[in-house]
Amino acid sequence: MTWGMVAGLTALIAVMALYEWPKIDAALKKERAAFVVLWALGWLLGMVLIFNPDLPGPSHLIDWVFHPVVRHIERIGGS
Repeated sequence: MTWGMVAGLTALIAVMALYEWPKIDAALKKERAAFVVLWALGWLLGMVLIFNPDLPGPSHLIDWVFHPVVRHIERIGGS
């Protein structure tokens, strides 16, 4: 099942890339580079989520980063 999802995701992203690539002017090298980087990051994120679906979302990272700051502000404000 997992390898079928990997193949499906890869095929889907390849079709999307093949559809969009000719629409980007060949002279726009930075835009093509950005397209490839975003395409690769999307594929990589998809692979990570296929193999680890219980991965916490971005809101957990924000909570982890700002929780000490919020505790400090609440301690100062409560005085």
